[in-house]
Amino acid sequence: MSVRAFEWHDLPALHRYRAQCIFLDSARVLTTGPIFVPTGALLSSLVPATGFYTAMHEDDQSGVPFFGQASHTAGASSAHLTFLTPAAALTQARLLPLVEHLLMPLGERGAMHLVAEVEEQSDIEHQLRTAGFGMYARQRIWRLEPVNVNGAAGEWRAAHRQDEAGVRFLYANLVPGLVQQVESLPVGRLQGLVYYRGNELLAYVDLTVGLNGLYAIPYIHPDAEVSAGQLVRLLQRMPSWNSRTVFLCVRSYQSWLEPVLGDLNAQPGQYQAVMVRRLAVRRMAPAHAAPALNGSANETSVPVARIEINRPGPLDLE
Repeated sequence: MSVRAFEWHDLPALHRYRAQCIFLDSARVLTTGPIFVPTGALLSSLVPATGFYTAMHEDDQSGVPFFGQASHTAGASSAHLTFLTPAAALTQARLLPLVEHLLMPLGERGAMHLVAEVEEQSDIEHQLRTAGFGMYARQRIWRLEPVNVNGAAGEWRAAHRQDEAGVRFLYANLVPGLVQQVESLPVGRLQGLVYYRGNELLAYVDLTVGLNGLYAIPYIHPDAEVSAGQLVRLLQRMPSWNSRTVFLCVRSYQSWLEPVLGDLNAQPGQYQAVMVRRLAVRRMAPAHAAPALNGSANETSVPVARIEINRPGPLDLE
């Protein structure tokens, strides 16, 4: 048995098992569909700079190959485990060496974590735990079918550069520290919607747009008092709302939104565990004493925080 990088001549075997995939990146599969299984694998072989890395575990005894793929956006602190296939061939003896093989190129690109989203209490959750993954968040994805709604969008509008400070402050106050250690909020080019009450920003909804749908992660302050009607007006601002399904990812720290989504007749998915395998240990930069200022005590330098900028540009939702 051995693990190696995917090669173009492995495509027929991967195509044969494409219907037996376990998908682990909700945003990607819900917005683009499973087309990235053969396409991303081929890109990983021909154009590795795209950030797709696919590996195959060969088993001479059974003759059944086992495939896995991870993706990484340039500049992002985290990579995602995108799929494993075939599900019937998933064993600890196959998963662990395959994951270890994928970690090397991801680390070379600067990724610090490998993230996977799985259904809670599933076999794959147990397998990932034994492969060094740990849960850092819980979530449930709600599906809202396209409907025709009329009326003004209210206080919701597309996020602009001047909203960055407010969004960063909202994120820092809503999201638990454990999650912030793994997921950096993309700033610099926000892609989503904001909601203000007066001059105070009370909500930001981050959007991932694809041909198959829109994937939204809300960051809404409880004091915003968001009603079902306000969420409908939010959905009106999303591009092609009348022709696309919207998927709202509600994390456990925003679970108070679920009754609101129930009022909108949204369909809840299964609870998911968001799991992470750390590629590197984040270390604080050592403090160095600076020369005394005005004859006073030495000043201690402050480590510089890394801000992730990895979005293609703001959405034009006007």
